[in-house]
Parts: sequence; structure tokens; C-alpha cells
Amino acid sequence: MKRTGFLCLLLVVVISVANGPSLAQDPEEPSRVFGVVDGYWRPDDAEELGVSWERITFDWSHLQPQGPGNFEPSEVREEWITQAISSGREVVGVIVGTPLWASTNGQTNGIPSGLYEPSDSPSNLWAVFLRELMTQRTTANIRRWIIWDTPDIRSGDPGQPATLDGSAQDYYRLVKIAYQTIKAVNSKASIYLGGLVWWNDVAAGRELFLQQYLKIVVGDPSGAENNDYFDGVTLNTVIPPAPLPGITITSDSAGDITNSVRTILDQAGFQDKSIWITELNATPTADPAGGLPDAPLQISLEQQANFMIQGTAMALGAGASRIAIYKLFDSNFTASITPPYGLLRPDNSRRPAFDTYAFAIELFNTTISATASRSQNGRLVILQQEGRTLYIVWTARTQAVNFWVEAKFQDEPTVLDAFGNAQPTPRVGVGPNGVNVHVIETPPAIPDANGNVIMGGSPRILILEGEPRHVWAAVGTNALQLH
Repeated sequence: MKRTGFLCLLLVVVISVANGPSLAQDPEEPSRVFGVVDGYWRPDDAEELGVSWERITFDWSHLQPQGPGNFEPSEVREEWITQAISSGREVVGVIVGTPLWASTNGQTNGIPSGLYEPSDSPSNLWAVFLRELMTQRTTANIRRWIIWDTPDIRSGDPGQPATLDGSAQDYYRLVKIAYQTIKAVNSKASIYLGGLVWWNDVAAGRELFLQQYLKIVVGDPSGAENNDYFDGVTLNTVIPPAPLPGITITSDSAGDITNSVRTILDQAGFQDKSIWITELNATPTADPAGGLPDAPLQISLEQQANFMIQGTAMALGAGASRIAIYKLFDSNFTASITPPYGLLRPDNSRRPAFDTYAFAIELFNTTISATASRSQNGRLVILQQEGRTLYIVWTARTQAVNFWVEAKFQDEPTVLDAFGNAQPTPRVGVGPNGVNVHVIETPPAIPDANGNVIMGGSPRILILEGEPRHVWAAVGTNALQLH
């Protein structure tokens, strides 16, 4: 792979998103864009949802708690894998957790002993485990592996605990050994960096973990002839119940972070690496049937549902090739203590976000290319599909925005809300330079108790036949062209 010079980027989130790439797919696989985490908990619901893949965790510390050579068969059951595959869902595995007997610090976030030994050395316990894992019946039909989760959370960071008590160099070694070992067993396997959360580095004012990592990749002379030991990057972009100190996370984050990661990869010469969002959600802390009433961020069920449209659209517009919701079901849940992430509650009742995600999958799944742009108050994502174009629009602030989309005489516009309900036919107005436009009215965003706008307003989806058109965002008579 030809690399360009590595550019150090400032610790900022790129705000402008434009001309996102096509949704490239593996030519050997059908299109698999939309997924869910832990679909095996409720496989019938996962099938009804319409997802085409799911992520399942392989926790080494649970799989081999006593030592090498033996696996706990109840930790990841073969029927979970076979049932998903029989329903048409690809299973993607994420490997985490060092067992105490293999850990250099005696904890499950420790660096595995012998990590810097050669991959074929019996002293490299990580490599030994991976070879054993790849020979299990449960992994026979899995070819995509994510190595660890949230490795960019450092020990001492506020919020979530560190899952890896090591440096970017240690993580690089973890991934490199995984790539060599797994590919030696399955040459068609793909390896992905695990679940970067992004905001911890920003809050701490330090160089982004991904930047540190890519510098190490560039400095390894063996990398270029080995696909740099990774195929892509995965991201966790959940809006949590409580943000990090000094950080405000909004519904724009899914697009902002994806776009910034794409820029970092491209400028470092890794244009061929894909970006997945493996955890996308807005935590419905204000759910009256099992929320977190004392959480700093109060997100309603309606806002979570709206985010299924906003988040997936923004992610597509920024170039994410796969997107999964974290998570399908609130397993191991304790009311008023456990964050209510699930599309399904512990009693199996569905939060409204289940239906909006199902609708998003059905409507967005045939997208050929996606672009995203914005004004101060408005958000626009354009999805181009065979013979038609979707315009997903919403207000990002408390001032309502009208979106003007270029109109043609023969148009038969369809406008839908986040649940797929038909809205009134838009009126036709006159836009800049006398252009006829369809006027799409979007409701304002609702601020939280502190006056902060965390979630955008309810989105509207305009469907028109043909190629993408000119679009403007208007507040009153002031209009800004977005496309």
C-alpha cells in the first residue's frame, strides 16, 4: 500500500461533512450495512428487525478462566452462531478480556504474558489462545474479528474503566499477533481495531489514540506487505447517560467522529481501511418504564427513536460502511442502575426505537451513495438509491428550519416521519433565483433542563424520483444552500 506523509491533526471534531464515499461492500459478500449487538438474546426480534449482522463478544477471561486448553462451552454457545447464520445474519466476533492466569497485572485488563514473544512461541499466551479459539466449532463460520473494545480509554480516565492497561504500542502488538495468528488459520479472515470511544482523548487534551496507533503502523517495516495488520476501524458512538467533564455529546457525534476518523486514516495513507460503527445509540434515560431518572442527560423515548434515523443517516453520510445498534436487549438489567440501552426492555417490550430502526433499515438499505451537509441550524443527509433520492432533514437547534428542495413539474413527493408515517404533501414555494422548491417544515429541537440541545428535532424524509437536487436550509427568509 502506498502511504502519504502522516499529518498530525488537532484534537478537534471536524464539523463540515461533504460528499461522503459510496458504501463499498466486500464483493464476496452481500450488502450488510445494518446490524445489532447481541442479537442472540432475542433472535426472533433480531430477524424481525431486519438486521443482516450481529456482534457477539468472546471474552477470553470467561472462555478460559482456569487456564489454556479448555473452553467453557456455555460462554458462547454454538446455537447462537448457527441460529444467526440460518436467519441470514453474519456473526462478527469481538475478542476481549485477559484471564487472570495470563495477565501481567493480575487483572482482566492486563497485557497478556509473552505478548512480545514470536506468534508461534508457546510463551505468547495471546497467540496460543487465538489458535485454540480458531479451532472451536463456534468460530468456524466467523471471518471478521474485532480485537478488544475501547482500547483508547486509559487507566485513570473518568467514566468507564480501562479495558486494556497498556499503551498504543501494546495494543498494536495485540492486533498484530491477532492478525498473524487468525490469518494463519483462516486466510480470508478480516481484523478490525476495536471500538474507539474518541471522547476520552479529547477530554484529556492528549493525542488521539488512533493517531498514536497509525504512527506505530507506519514505523513497522513489515506492515506494508501484510495489509498493515488491520482491515478497518470500529467506533463506539453511544450518547451516554453522563458525558465526560467538559464534553457535550450531541446527535451530530455519529457523523462528526466518523468523518474525523476518515480524515485521519486518509491523511495517514490508509484510504483502503473501512470504518464501522459497532455501537450506536442514544441512551433513553427518561424512559418512564425503566430509565435513569438521576442521570445528567435525560433523553426521551421519542428522542432515542429520532436518533435511529439521525444517527444512521449521519454515519452513512460520513462514510461508515457498517452500523450496529448497541444493543438489542437489556440483558442483566437492574432498574434505575443499569443504563437502558436496549431496543427491547428486560420484559421484552419494545421501545419506540425498535420500530424506527426497523424502518431505517428497510428504507436506507439499498443506498448507493450518501452525502451529508449542514448549516448552523439544519442538518441534511442525501441518500442516492436506484432511481430515487432520499433527503433526510432535521432541525439541530431551537429555531425551526424549513428545507427547500428543488422542485420539478412532474414530481410526486413523499414525506415521511421517523416511523414511516406519511406527512402532508409539501407546499411548493419559490426559492433563490426563482427556483420552485418543495418546502419541508421541521420541528425545533427540544433543549434539556440546562438549556443544552443534545438531540436534534424530529426528522423528515423526502423521497423524490431521479438524481439529487439543490437543497437550501431556511430560517425565515434567510436561506443557505446545502447541496
